[in-house]
Amino acid sequence: MRNPQLHEYLDAHASHVPDYLYTVERNTHLRTVTPQMLSGHMQGRFLAWLTGWMSPKHVLDVGTFTGYSSLCFAERLPAGGQVHTIEINEERETLIREHLALAGLEDRITLHLGDANLLIPKLQLRWDLAYLDAKKDDYPKQFELVANRLAPGGHILLDNVLWDGKVFASEPKKATTKLLRDFTFTLAQNPRWETLMLPMRDGLMLVREVSR
Repeated sequence: MRNPQLHEYLDAHASHVPDYLYTVERNTHLRTVTPQMLSGHMQGRFLAWLTGWMSPKHVLDVGTFTGYSSLCFAERLPAGGQVHTIEINEERETLIREHLALAGLEDRITLHLGDANLLIPKLQLRWDLAYLDAKKDDYPKQFELVANRLAPGGHILLDNVLWDGKVFASEPKKATTKLLRDFTFTLAQNPRWETLMLPMRDGLMLVREVSR
């Protein structure tokens, strides 16, 4: 859940980010109306660390927004690694490409514009790491699409799973809230998956396949 004081404290105790990410964050606040959608300092460092630990060859980032998370993944990719990032809003393309060029990481990131539900099946790759952070109602479908092409030892990350604390309600009022709560609980009970939900920003769930 969002606690500005807590997150300010946590950010202050996380290592500095590359200079270009400060510019990406500033541009996002100046040039978009929903800057809160940005992954941000602490979560971005976690994504970079996870990439460094896993050394994934193929990373899928669903919900590019302004490119912050993609850049965090690309920062720690092994040689020959590639991030495929999908953004449904074509109006963001100019800003995204500006940020990729600023970081000098265009060769590590492939931008796809359009509906992820249609694009993911066309990307005939085995995903070592996938990050779902677009429309929450699409999580079950997108998870299934990614799970069908998950590489051995691969991980799937789901963002915003705490949904600003609304998932705690005994009877959620909104369909999206209920979907998030039910879907993540179902994953946690499925012996195929090992799951861990972190109270990072608005909730981040890690999912790893342990059996088929």
